[in-house]
Amino acid sequence: MKTEETRDTMYVTTQLTGKRLKLHSALSYLAIIIGIILILNGSAEESEAMGWGATLAMFGVVWQAITRVRIWWNHK
Repeated sequence: MKTEETRDTMYVTTQLTGKRLKLHSALSYLAIIIGIILILNGSAEESEAMGWGATLAMFGVVWQAITRVRIWWNHK
């Protein structure tokens, strides 16, 4: 097999992701980060912020997983 022939047949595919799904992905990461910050602040003060942080972080993780499936499902 010649390398020249393989170079001509090689190509790169690019998957387009919609702006709405990118926004969902960014917001889910933001929820995870804010949740972790609340967990860390709440653990030092032993307040309800730790519970809210854990809830927000878990919500962000589930949201991110759903968004990843939607991106995979709707790829173009």
